[in-house]
Amino acid sequence: MPYTLGFVASGTGLGGGTLIPLLTNTSQIIMSNYQNAAGGGYTNSQAVTLTISCPTCGGAPIVATIPLGNVTGTIINTCVKQLPSPGTLTFTMDPSVSGTTTATISPDLKIKCTKNYSAIFITSSSLCGVASPKMGLGGCGGYLIPYLFPIGNPNPTGNGFGPGTDISLGIGGSASSVNYANAPLGAYSDIETVTINY
Repeated sequence: MPYTLGFVASGTGLGGGTLIPLLTNTSQIIMSNYQNAAGGGYTNSQAVTLTISCPTCGGAPIVATIPLGNVTGTIINTCVKQLPSPGTLTFTMDPSVSGTTTATISPDLKIKCTKNYSAIFITSSSLCGVASPKMGLGGCGGYLIPYLFPIGNPNPTGNGFGPGTDISLGIGGSASSVNYANAPLGAYSDIETVTINY
């Protein structure tokens, strides 16, 4: 992982044992060099070569290499939701037809995670049933229709944060006609929450 060490390129001693600062706070790593790096610790040994000269003293300059110890950095594990926000999961349920009605969210929920890091996604219904999601007619006090809300890619491995590294979760859902064959006419709704653990 390339980095730039911040140091004072030159200095003039004032005599009397005056110290000349060597390192500065301008050491840096360019984001494009670490956004696709795997999580974990990175270490390198670093040394700086100094040339000490005294124009009024005569003689050749003195060259010294000073070890500075290790340069360390840590890539943290993280995930970030990408825009745009996911759309609506819309079921069109015909009670006269037996079987299962399916639906997918468009646009799909996309995230980016630290490279090689596995995230865990948990879904929960925010309105009509946390453990067992249900759509409610005119609110959760009315008729309820159970449905399934699986994530197609529940444990993705991160690709990093560079261009083209989005992860699609493949969110969809299904509802069985057994649960809506006798349902009253109307619009049913619920809100699903996706929690990312990393």
